[in-house]
Amino acid sequence: MRARVGRSADDLGMVPNPSMNLRLPIRICCLLLLFLSQRSAVATAHASATQAAGFGFRFQLGNCLTETFDSSTGVFTKDLGGEPARLVTAQLSLSESQMNTIQQTIEEIRFVDYPSQYNGVPPGLETVTTFGPARTYRLEIRISGLTHAVMWKDAYKPTTEEADRLRALFSMILRFIHSQPEFKRLPQPIGGCY
Repeated sequence: MRARVGRSADDLGMVPNPSMNLRLPIRICCLLLLFLSQRSAVATAHASATQAAGFGFRFQLGNCLTETFDSSTGVFTKDLGGEPARLVTAQLSLSESQMNTIQQTIEEIRFVDYPSQYNGVPPGLETVTTFGPARTYRLEIRISGLTHAVMWKDAYKPTTEEADRLRALFSMILRFIHSQPEFKRLPQPIGGCY
């Protein structure tokens, strides 16, 4: 049987079915939606599994104006000061490499061995110098089902190597947060410490 060129379905006595013309685009849309939903589900599951099985933290820095960051929610809050006090928030996301570096440093300095209220002063000293304004840090970590928090008012001299390691960890976390484009877009404080 030879196919005739140039003849339409009407010429052959066939009635065109409009729904037939829509089947291919509908199938393509369904496959695309299925692909996108599976990809999104895999990404969400991966992020949730990484957070649930791994590591997260909540960091707070203050002397009189406070900054807080929660890696689980990505919410960063900054106190701008002023009367009445103003707070601004931003959604931040540290990179996987930054999170891994923070976790590795926490493990290396044995953060979970630090007491919850830390002072950083060598034991047995009779004379300690206090200075200010001093930064107050609080870091709460969640790692492999364990939660541990350390609060430290860094206001005393001399300090220990243990204190220097903790200060370096806090400085690194601050550097990572302050390097984020979302942080750089926040307004500057309008008040200071008195």
